[in-house]
Amino acid sequence: MKITLGKSKVGKLLLRVLAGFLTLLILFVGLVVAVYESRTVSVPASTSTAPGINTYRVVGTGQETFWDAQGNEISQPEVGSLLFGQNAQNPGNRPSYKDNGDGTVTDLVSGLQWTKSLDLNGDGKINVSDQMSVGKALESVSNVTVGGYSNWRIPTLKEAYSLINFNGVDIGLAAELPTSPKPYIDTKYFEFGYGDLTIGDRLIDAHIVTSTFYSGKVYKYLQTMFGVNFADGRIKGYPTAIGMKESRLQSSIYIMFVEPRIMVSITLRTTRTVQLPIRQPLSCGVKVTVSKVWIG
Repeated sequence: MKITLGKSKVGKLLLRVLAGFLTLLILFVGLVVAVYESRTVSVPASTSTAPGINTYRVVGTGQETFWDAQGNEISQPEVGSLLFGQNAQNPGNRPSYKDNGDGTVTDLVSGLQWTKSLDLNGDGKINVSDQMSVGKALESVSNVTVGGYSNWRIPTLKEAYSLINFNGVDIGLAAELPTSPKPYIDTKYFEFGYGDLTIGDRLIDAHIVTSTFYSGKVYKYLQTMFGVNFADGRIKGYPTAIGMKESRLQSSIYIMFVEPRIMVSITLRTTRTVQLPIRQPLSCGVKVTVSKVWIG
């Protein structure tokens, strides 16, 4: 028996199935485009206002341990040893911070001032309630008045990475925190939190938003922000449009805010030039420019 597609019952059924499939495909593509367009954010101007022209003193890694070629910790290598000259023997500008007692911390090397805690809602916990999408984080800056200051902003990648302390230990894909976790940030001064396990995050899902974006696209279509992860010490790219988890349509991320400090160069006749940060409260509203102050 000859069956003509489109006239037989089987043919009509196949055409209906095909039409339904194409309709669903078009709807799905439309949904993806709509989600993408709605979550693509305007790329901010990624300029540093730290001391100097778009630059500042490089902060050392903070490493204090020594290693052999097999990755075993050893005592300090002697001069002339093949293992001499490790990073811990060349500390550079050692990380140095000051807790200002008002929810802010000043980096005494770079001159930048940071918000002390990732606990944005002040409930004493660092979890999903303190996370935002990249777009929301960028929009929230104008409402931040931590410490009585109003000129907070999202840090650039370079600025955020300056806080990395390489004495940290990568927890990898551990399902629970070790007894004494060591994130890649100085927890004597900063309050840090790992990923929120209660919503299906991994512990290493603890990235910090920056204002530095990839100039191209990932996976051909997705806008991507470079974030700093203090849980594993890495820089990673995070799409701003589609969430990183199937159960969460939009990726959320922790936020640290930064603001520039005014640095005053004081040259002492009998010593060396030093830089001191001057704190400028919200109520001040005064710009101060000082190049050199001679004492004595």
